[in-house]
Amino acid sequence: RRRLYLLLRRYVTFIGLDPATDEGGARGGNMHASAPETVFGWLREKLGVQSEVFASPLNCYFASYYSAFPDVDAAFGSLGSFFDAGMLPEGSYEVGPPYTEEVMEL
Repeated sequence: RRRLYLLLRRYVTFIGLDPATDEGGARGGNMHASAPETVFGWLREKLGVQSEVFASPLNCYFASYYSAFPDVDAAFGSLGSFFDAGMLPEGSYEVGPPYTEEVMEL
C-alpha cells in the first residue's frame, strides 16, 4: 500500500490535482494527452512497437515503458527515466513527450 500511496501522491502533486486544496483539486497541470488504445494496438501490430518512452504506471499501454519518476514507478514496472536510459535497445518505440518548453527544446 505504501508504494501505491507514494505513486499516487507523486502524480497528484505533479499534475496539480490535489483534493486537499481549497479548489477541491480543480486545478490541472502540464500532463499531455495520450493516444487512444486503438492507436497503440496499430503501432504494435503494424510497426512492432513494444515499449513507450514517456509513460507512467497510470497510463502505460505496453508492459515495457520509461517514466518520469523511476523512484516510485519502478515498483510498477518502469524501466527508468528515458533521459537516463542512454542507448535504448534497437526497436520501435511510442514517443509522446510532455509538451512543455523544457522537454521540447531538448
